[in-house]
This record gives sequence, structure tokens and C-alpha cells, in this order.
Amino acid sequence: MTALLIFLLVSGTLLAFIMVINLLASYRRLKARNIPHPFLVLWQRTIGRMLTVGATPAATLLGHQALLKWDIRWVRAGETLASVTSTGPEDNELVLQLVEPIYLARTDTAPEVRLETVRFKPIDHRRCAYGRGTVSGTLLPTLDKGLSVTAELIVYPAKA
Repeated sequence: MTALLIFLLVSGTLLAFIMVINLLASYRRLKARNIPHPFLVLWQRTIGRMLTVGATPAATLLGHQALLKWDIRWVRAGETLASVTSTGPEDNELVLQLVEPIYLARTDTAPEVRLETVRFKPIDHRRCAYGRGTVSGTLLPTLDKGLSVTAELIVYPAKA
């Protein structure tokens, strides 16, 4: 029994140490990229992701700043700030003006792509927790040859 207690204590301490190191590294990376309010970003990416009650309705987010993390599988990924310019035609969709456009150079098989304005479509529009946590979704329009852009969106509060 004592050995089990010692094992659990050591394991818990090690896990806590690894979590703290990971959070510090994430904080430093956000600060180095000049992302505003890195503690808010870390909160919404960890704890806030589980909080879906009391989310801000999409229609009230016009003009809010947001952090968009996007990924085109096997092609490219990135993170940029954006501004919410309007709502999309479906529930809880947001139209975003990107600070740094999503850019893909022209290749032999695909044309050049430069997205400056995108529409964020949440995966689950009913559990969409804008202003509370990270919201997962996709970006529209889809790219050439059916490439879809998956994304995570953090919307900052109005006073942030």
C-alpha cells in the first residue's frame, strides 16, 4: 500500500512538472509572436474548452479580435490574428478578416491561393463557446482539389 502511494505521488509530481513546463513554453511562444493576452489564450485552450455554458452569441461578436490557428493537412499550418467582420449564413458562423493572409504558392498542379477573408464554420454549432474557450471548426472557402482548412478559434472579449 505504501509503495502504491509513493508511486502515485511521484507520478503526480512528474505530471504536474511536465504540465508547468508545457504551459511556460506555450506562454513564451505566444509572447514571442506578440499574441495579445497569452494567459487568456492558454486558459481558453485548456480549461475554457470544457466551458460551454454562457457562450457569447455570434451576432454580438462583430468587431472583436480573434486568434485563429489553422491547418491544411500535409500542406501548411499557421496562426494569425483576425477581426470578426460579420456573421455567416448558418448558425454561429463568423466571417473573419485575417491580419496575416493564408498564402499558398502556385505549383504545377495547383494555383496560387491567398485568403484574406474567411468564414469560420464551427464543427458543432450548438456547443459553440465563443468567448469562453477554443472553438474547433473549418474555414470556408475550401481550397483547390477539396483541401479543407481545419481551424481553432479564440475570440477575445470586447475589452481585451
